[in-house]
Amino acid sequence: MDTCVCDNRLFLDNTACGRCGREVGFCPCTRAMTAVEPHRGDADPAARRCLATGRTLFPCSNRSLHRVCNRYVLAPEDGSDAEALCDYCKLNDTIPDLSIPGHLERWADLEAAKRRVLWGFDHQGIPYGGEGSGCSPPLSFRFMADAVPGDEPGQWIPQGPGPDGKPKKPIYTGHASGVITLNLREADSVAREKLRVQMHEPKRTLVGHLRHELGHYVWDLLVKDDEPERARCVGVFGNHEDPTYADAMKAYYADGPAAGWPATHISGYATMHPWEDFAETFGWYTLMMGALYTADAGEVHLPLAAPDTPLDERLGSYLQLSVQLNEQARNFGLPDFVSEAVPEPVREKLAYVDGLLERNRVRPAADAACDA
Repeated sequence: MDTCVCDNRLFLDNTACGRCGREVGFCPCTRAMTAVEPHRGDADPAARRCLATGRTLFPCSNRSLHRVCNRYVLAPEDGSDAEALCDYCKLNDTIPDLSIPGHLERWADLEAAKRRVLWGFDHQGIPYGGEGSGCSPPLSFRFMADAVPGDEPGQWIPQGPGPDGKPKKPIYTGHASGVITLNLREADSVAREKLRVQMHEPKRTLVGHLRHELGHYVWDLLVKDDEPERARCVGVFGNHEDPTYADAMKAYYADGPAAGWPATHISGYATMHPWEDFAETFGWYTLMMGALYTADAGEVHLPLAAPDTPLDERLGSYLQLSVQLNEQARNFGLPDFVSEAVPEPVREKLAYVDGLLERNRVRPAADAACDA
């Protein structure tokens, strides 16, 4: 965990230190949560000085204008203007209509989930990038609504027709060609719980949605156009061209998950199609890695494997941790967090994801001056 200059522990969502009250946020130079103070040597009142490096920072405009971000951008040393948006917020293609009551608060929840998942990508060296990054496809996010909050908890009222007079199309959470779309309704805890029960998805969360959809993005980025890699993936997950995705989806929603799926798949939904199997497995893998890092940084007293140890050691540590997590969940009367066993077919799929990411691991980009 990161710490403030007063030695208080800082967490990923903090905007102020809970002990000394200093303003805090994510500094791209230290790649950590750090304390800042007003930069008295700068004429711009928004300027901040990072107390860890002394570098001049500016708050992401989504922090200063909307309070939905807690990251900073570096002030260029040549005196030119700083970027308005942080590296994560620049990935947004569409944000909700903030004139509608309740949208700002739900957008803030979506951004918090996105920050946590992308921070995990950065920490694990998983490649991604937006327009102009060289990544194909470039990654972007659309946070959209097809309804407005009603007066009752969990109630959403469909919006009227668009400017062309035609009914507005429903917004489906999903991924297509690098674009990840999330319906704002998913940020409504009551509405999401209704869907969780209706869709038989015990782990339906914003973070879970993003990990899954980013799994589809990573498949497009690292597997789709690489023939040897695609052949390896098909050998583990099956042929994604037979059956077609449309046929597989129709069969899944008609008949449900394949019988006996816990012995072969990470979830029932993973049985729908090889693409969904990959995305579900990828999501579980990134969850495991994030949980191990968080437990280690939080000084959980378990024999936790380091991130660079063999997969089986990390799996063993995570399954030990899962026992503790599940017991704590039961103490609160909540469902289990994670499974406490990984069958061999699932382990092989996790091993493929682990190998894929190792073959493509990157170092997070940083300002050159920060590394000097």
